[in-house]
Amino acid sequence: MNVPTDSVGFDVGNSTIKAGWFGKGSVDGVRVARHHSSETVEEFVDLALSERPFRRAFIATVNKTASDRLREVLLSRSIDVGRVYESDGSLFEEGLVGCGVDTPRTTGVDRILASLAALCQSPGQDVIVVTCGSAITVNLMTRDGAFQGGAILPGLGLMARSLHEGTAALPRITCPPPPESQGVDGTDRFLPTVPGRSTISAMRLGIYYAGVGAIDRLIHELLIIHPKAEVFLTGGDADLLSRGLKASHQNQPALVLEGLREIAFARHR
Repeated sequence: MNVPTDSVGFDVGNSTIKAGWFGKGSVDGVRVARHHSSETVEEFVDLALSERPFRRAFIATVNKTASDRLREVLLSRSIDVGRVYESDGSLFEEGLVGCGVDTPRTTGVDRILASLAALCQSPGQDVIVVTCGSAITVNLMTRDGAFQGGAILPGLGLMARSLHEGTAALPRITCPPPPESQGVDGTDRFLPTVPGRSTISAMRLGIYYAGVGAIDRLIHELLIIHPKAEVFLTGGDADLLSRGLKASHQNQPALVLEGLREIAFARHR
């Protein structure tokens, strides 16, 4: 059975849901829902259907509660849900991806799929893939298609939350700041100023460079072992973090959906 070109992939993360239509060569028309409430999921699916109807869906999830709700809504709209991929090791067990990790049944499916998509874009090369969401992950997949693991650290939002919740005086902030709090001019309006001249700006500066510095160092360490690896960034904060990195890299915002598409077509050819 072939995957119809009116299929849609859903990437269900810890704080967002992304949807993208599967074309013959890539994923397009990517849309993002910022929350997981039942009302938001229903509105998100209905909006997608009204913009561009589809008959079949594939889901990759690291948030089972949200993906279960998404699946219910899709089925209620008579959408065939082809497969739900979770962080349960099934991609390894079914031979769709090679396993180089010690804990395959708890390895994030988003990390695996993003790495697979990067590998498909750089055949014959090792790839380093940085996912920039609620958590930041730095991952290695070798040219033979084996996922080798990597590093996991808090994302920008989690770092901001921990500073507020773990101290008596530091305020709750968003990082990066919301667009409406910024001036209308300046392409780098989200980047923190150096030095931070207020408590909030100092927090944003520290959070931002904690993320950038960790990513740069981890890429450096992996390139020592795999010097010809291609480096990719993806995820909601990729655009922001990309601007601070010294390491050469490509910014590909929908790698998880691209990897989900590759798996869907591989399984249904």
